Amino acid sequence: MKNCISIFIVLLMSVSLFAQTNMLIRKTDGSVHSFPITEIDSVYYEESSTFNCGDELIDYDGNVYQTVEIGDQCWMAENLLVSHEPDGTEILFVDDDATWMDLEDNDKAYCWYDDDSTTNAGIYGALYTHAAANNACPAGWHLPSDEEFKTLEIYAGMSQEEADAMFWRGTIAAKLKATYGWFEDGNGTDDYGFSYLPNGSRLSYGGGFGDLGSWGNLWTATENSSPEVWFRYFGYSKDGIMRYFAGKSNGFAVRCVKD
Repeated sequence: MKNCISIFIVLLMSVSLFAQTNMLIRKTDGSVHSFPITEIDSVYYEESSTFNCGDELIDYDGNVYQTVEIGDQCWMAENLLVSHEPDGTEILFVDDDATWMDLEDNDKAYCWYDDDSTTNAGIYGALYTHAAANNACPAGWHLPSDEEFKTLEIYAGMSQEEADAMFWRGTIAAKLKATYGWFEDGNGTDDYGFSYLPNGSRLSYGGGFGDLGSWGNLWTATENSSPEVWFRYFGYSKDGIMRYFAGKSNGFAVRCVKD
């Protein structure tokens, strides 16, 4: 009789388990999330790692970047060179002038300067259209706004009035430029580890490259008046940093800042 009761209880539990079609997860904020058990392969606990500014940052492609804390901001200390968005979406690679020239404002594309990844990718990173730049930073990071660049510049010694102006502003470029790699001894002092190098650009007009070694452009996330966007322009012979705007299908470099 006891054996019959035991078998009945086991059968009852089995039916109950198979009837349960969802796994319910209650979070610490009280919310409950339901997942069909037929879609669950395994359940495990993984402790998340804590990122501290100064740690290495790894993008979707496995590229490793140095990071640096400057004031209250955490910046990448190298230019971005990823070929995918954080969710794995591939960014269009363009290696000819005609195709680049035909890109529209919302097209996501990237290239290597002079189409030479062997020589230039590891040093200068990639050149991105603005649409690509806006989506390419690793998860937890983003393309800096015009105001976030101003915060960096003011920390390095610009006045608020200078930061808000256009064209060549301030005399602090050397503090953000690398101590090597600039044309005609235009090297900086790299006071904060930003280590900016003259990555050049790819222009929407004609689709050609220019200024590697002497000038360099960095995108911001902020539009001026559509379809133009604020960017930063460093030069080998300039003490200041230019703040100006450009069309979205130009190819400029990207420095990401932490969320």
